[in-house]
Amino acid sequence: SSSMMYLGPINSNISSFSFEYDFISCEFNEYVGKRTDDAAIVTVYGPLGTYTEQITSVNTVGIAGNTRDTIPKLPDGGDNYVGHTGWLRKTISFKNVGNPAFIVFTVTNVADKQLTSILMVDSLAY
Repeated sequence: SSSMMYLGPINSNISSFSFEYDFISCEFNEYVGKRTDDAAIVTVYGPLGTYTEQITSVNTVGIAGNTRDTIPKLPDGGDNYVGHTGWLRKTISFKNVGNPAFIVFTVTNVADKQLTSILMVDSLAY
């Protein structure tokens, strides 16, 4: 399953944007390195085209790249913690997609319905 957040329309030509994010997942650390690799993806599209890039994933972050924490009301198969990256900054660069442009953040929950992953986004600038 996937969750999406749409931003736009952006009524100017853009070829990059930056944002801060914190990737949170109940799949840390038990499922790092497994095929059930939850991921966060960003897509920007407009009348001149589309660009998609992976922001991060459980396997990309790995065991050493996340911090164990307790976040209320997230299921984690019986554990009392989740993992998260902490706030990181990311810049996405691409060919101008024209305007109006839209930015879509997608979080994929691969192969299970119980273990949640979340992407928090802040400080978006273009």
